[in-house]
This record gives sequence, structure tokens and C-alpha cells, in this order.
Amino acid sequence: MLAALLNYSKEMHCVLEAEVQMVAERAVADAKRERKHAIKYTIDD
Repeated sequence: MLAALLNYSKEMHCVLEAEVQMVAERAVADAKRERKHAIKYTIDD
């Protein structure tokens, strides 16, 4: 019972880490896109 619980929590931890990483990568990609837009606007002026 305890071993199964430990395995479950380990799996959940991995899933959470993967989701956090995905969210972080998406945030970084969005930030890069925003920066590109900002640079484009300043060049157009």
C-alpha cells in the first residue's frame, strides 16, 4: 500500500514537473514574440 502510494506521488511529481516546464517554455516563447513585436514597432517609427 505504502509502496503504491510512493510510486503514485513520484509519477504525479514527474507529471507536474513536465507541465511546469511546458508552461515556462510557452511563457518564454511569448516573451520572445512580444520582444520581436516591440523591436519591430521601434524600427518602424
